[in-house]
Amino acid sequence: MQATNRAALGPRVFICAPFGPTGAPVSAEVRYALRGDGVDGHGERELPVRAVVFSRDRAMQLDAALRSLAAHCAEAVGLVVDVLFTASSTGMARQYEELEQTWNGPLRLRFRREREFRADLLQILDGTVEVTEGPPGDPSHMLFLVDDAVFCRPFSLKHAIRALEDRPRALGFSLRLGVNTSYCYALDAAQRVPVFEPLGHGVVVFDWTTAERDFAYPLEVSSSIYDTGRIARMLSGVDFSDPNTLEARLASAAAGTWARLAPELLCFERSVAFCAAVNRVQTVFGNRAGTDARLSPGELSRLFDRGLRIDTSAFAGFTPGSCQCEAPFSFVRRESGAGGHDPRQPA
Repeated sequence: MQATNRAALGPRVFICAPFGPTGAPVSAEVRYALRGDGVDGHGERELPVRAVVFSRDRAMQLDAALRSLAAHCAEAVGLVVDVLFTASSTGMARQYEELEQTWNGPLRLRFRREREFRADLLQILDGTVEVTEGPPGDPSHMLFLVDDAVFCRPFSLKHAIRALEDRPRALGFSLRLGVNTSYCYALDAAQRVPVFEPLGHGVVVFDWTTAERDFAYPLEVSSSIYDTGRIARMLSGVDFSDPNTLEARLASAAAGTWARLAPELLCFERSVAFCAAVNRVQTVFGNRAGTDARLSPGELSRLFDRGLRIDTSAFAGFTPGSCQCEAPFSFVRRESGAGGHDPRQPA
């Protein structure tokens, strides 16, 4: 079991201790344009990326993923994020509707309830979903996210995309890997950090074909950026029905042709995101996750209805030791946006 920051918390396991210094505010100047003309007023290219986030019965955690992305991404203003969600009850569905209606952050969210996962995703990748806001046309790159992702330090999508464009043999750009991820949570084992070659702006490259565990798993959907056309071609002739089988098909593709054509993987020197593995909502694979009932999807849903939200500012500056972490949560009231709350006490 990975050592976490729980020891600093004392008996109040739901309240996070500070995880180091809060990240400095991101300058508004470090942004691409997000307009249809392809350039901004200073001649900068439009940022050629959209994001898609997969969510199931976890509106509370989705809210944390989106707010932490908005807080730490330098190009958050106007970034189009397709939210592909599924809900097992009317109550869960209502919470997604509430998020859609009350969102007032810089991201441009487009909620889409899942009908048939494969067809929905391929439509998003093809750029055929009706666009009412944001840049028209197909983005050249896609950021894949899941609803339990949490962003914990400032980063620039511009630097990630430029590095991908400059390295045609790079298969993707992982936001969850870094020199700090020396532990594989999924296998409960240490992992060797590969040799990194620095490329500038905090970006590094390594050979994933000679790496191990998380570093040898280049195609994943929790927090990574890929060439949209390349991913669409990989998926056009294969069957998948949910994010887990999608990732399994991508892993098979990586082990085949792509190990020869694209043996490089990019990441930042220190990871900027991790997955808060406090619960599990899928039953396709027996992925490791926390079992504390107070952090179950049902309990988090009840807290959501009481007006509480995960305090993502508690993770600013946090350096995870692995791509997944059973990180405890503190909560704030949605209206206030500040302060913590112990859910064992009346709200």
